[in-house]
Amino acid sequence: MKKWIKCFIVLILINCNLVARPDVTVWVRSFGESSAQIIRPYLEQIEKELSTDFELHILVATKPQDPVLNALQGMKINNHLTVLQTRVDSVSTGINELTKATPEGRYVLSLSQGVNISARNVRDALAFLNADDESYAYGWELSNMHNKGARPGEGWYHTAVLYPPKTISWMKEHLLPDWVDNGVAGSILVEEESIPLGGNEEVVVMGRISQEFPKAIFFHNIRDILDFSRETGTCVSFKQKMKRKAAVADYYLTKQLKMDPNQVWEHLFLIK
Repeated sequence: MKKWIKCFIVLILINCNLVARPDVTVWVRSFGESSAQIIRPYLEQIEKELSTDFELHILVATKPQDPVLNALQGMKINNHLTVLQTRVDSVSTGINELTKATPEGRYVLSLSQGVNISARNVRDALAFLNADDESYAYGWELSNMHNKGARPGEGWYHTAVLYPPKTISWMKEHLLPDWVDNGVAGSILVEEESIPLGGNEEVVVMGRISQEFPKAIFFHNIRDILDFSRETGTCVSFKQKMKRKAAVADYYLTKQLKMDPNQVWEHLFLIK
């Protein structure tokens, strides 16, 4: 009960502008011709929606010489747009470089291009994160991913998640391993189809944090479903990406981290 009272108070303070505007850095990984066509209007939409409520910074990770670079040329968002050139086709490298480039003390809102998110969504998430000292992430269900949190691997994704500063600090000290990259650890058989292991790196973050902090909580909002229609995926189809989620999570937790997936999933707190 005390947690929810604190959450309610924090939400009132944020909504009434009675506390300083939180520093929020938005992460976006973007590469390829199709992404280049929509990256600029998407960032303009994010800036319009969030810049009034938050001290907004945007970090875009893309490949060297990618069409996205041309699309962003000359673009300024209150002088707080930074473009990183790195291997975004590598899940581990892309996330690790974004982590290292984010200053301490900032919240991080990781988004995929096309996710429709509002300032209210972020304010609500901040209230939950600030109400519980053991909280390390706040994610959302996406309309085309059906990540309802029912089983390990189908919870919050980097497609839409808000991290508090302490999680980013932890991630700086515990960079993602390269075995989350597609195919590095081989393939896995799912419904008689061989699919490269990879992605679902959020499960690794969740598992490792819960190992170190047994009381850790990861909020997952399946009530306020965010609209998202793009079919994302690197080196695998969107259908394969969705199909392998639970199997990849089980592999990461049992084989790589030596953990019980069901025990890890007890740290997921669903908001219904």
